Order: sequence, then structure tokens, then C-alpha cells
Amino acid sequence: MANDNRSRNSGMFGYEGEGYMRGGGDELSTGFSGGYGRRGEYNMQPSRHRDFDRGGDDRGWNIGYGSDRGPQQSYRGRGPKNYVRSDERIHEDVCERLAMDHDVDASEIEVNVAGGVVTLNGTVDERQAKRLAEDICESVRGVKDVQNNLRVTR
Repeated sequence: MANDNRSRNSGMFGYEGEGYMRGGGDELSTGFSGGYGRRGEYNMQPSRHRDFDRGGDDRGWNIGYGSDRGPQQSYRGRGPKNYVRSDERIHEDVCERLAMDHDVDASEIEVNVAGGVVTLNGTVDERQAKRLAEDICESVRGVKDVQNNLRVTR
């Protein structure tokens, strides 16, 4: 009889584990009912026993869903009104990212920032490095434009 229960309740790897592979409708510590079913489909249904109105479970996971509103809007990246990153912070971030990149030798690059516009002067060894340096500058938060004056040395 013990063997019958073991085979009937075994999960994907022959045991139930922590419950995330359970195929039944038991609510576990994850806060969801369901899991991988017998046919490979995955059910993610909010548990009736947790408070998901705040968008998270009792462990503080923010799953981005409310009970009746659907997916919640993210406000990430929206700063306060009239917030502008200082040129010094932009300069520091650009220089750090150029220095940490594996494909750009930034030892001959001069970086200037004025009004959120980054100006690159100097030389690089390859055309790809010139373009990559510009892309790195554009990826920095607060950069409005990049003036790429880099020259390729042969």
C-alpha cells in the first residue's frame, strides 16, 4: 500500500520535492495551486488562501498581478518631475562602462558631457569599437545625444 501512494504522488523526479512540480490542486508555500500536469502543461492560478490584492505573496514576492485588475503597470524609470541627471554622474557612468567593456580599448578616448550630450574624442583600433563606444554611451541613463568624434587608426 505504501508503494501505491508513492507512485501515485510522485512528481517529475520521483518525489514531490518542495511542491512546485505537484500536479494536484494542493496549495503550498508557493501560494499557487497547480504545477506541471501529467501532459506537461503548467497551471499558475492564484491561491484562494493568500492575499494577492497587494501584488505579492507572504514572502514579499511581487508578481505584478492584482486580484481583479490583471497585470499592474510598472512605473520603473519614471523619476520625479524636473529631475535631470547631472553631467558629472553621466560622465562617471559613461567612463565606467567604457572601462569595463571587453571589446573597447578606452585608453585613448576622451569623454566630455555638457547638457546631457556626450562627446567622444580620440582614437580606437577598429570601426566596431567606435560604434560600440557610441552604443555604450547611449545606454547610460540621462544621455540625450552622443557626438562621436572618434577616429579609427590603422
